[in-house]
Amino acid sequence: MSVDVGNETFVHRIPDNLPSELAAPLQCAGATTYSALVHSVKPGDRVGILGIGGLGHLAIQYAAKLGHETIVFSSSADKEAEAKSFGASEFYLLSEPEKIQKPIDVLVVAGSKYPDWTKSILHRQILASR
Repeated sequence: MSVDVGNETFVHRIPDNLPSELAAPLQCAGATTYSALVHSVKPGDRVGILGIGGLGHLAIQYAAKLGHETIVFSSSADKEAEAKSFGASEFYLLSEPEKIQKPIDVLVVAGSKYPDWTKSILHRQILASR
C-alpha cells in the first residue's frame, strides 16, 4: 500500500462529484492566480488583470469574488463580454491606454507574453499612482 503525504497548506479535498478534468485547472492555474492575489493585493486595491486566457479567467473571478475592483486589459475587443461575465468592472484594450479612468494598484500579468513596455504607455497609465 502506498501513502501520499502532502503539506496541508497545499492539499485540498476534491469533492467526489467533481470530475478530475474540472478539478485539475483549479489545482494548478487556480492556485497560481489565487496565491498571487492574496499575497499581493490589499483591501480596497484596484486590480488589473492583463490577459484573458486560462490564468486570466481565474484571476478575474478570484479578484472580483475577493471584493476588488477588477480591471481587465486585452488585445481583443471581443473578450469584453466574457471578462465582464467573470466579474470585471472595467475593460480596456491594450491599444487604447488613454481610456483608462483611474490607476490600478496591482497588475497581474496572466497572458502568454509580456507587453512591450518600451513601446507602450500602458504602464504609465496603469501605475500612475505608484
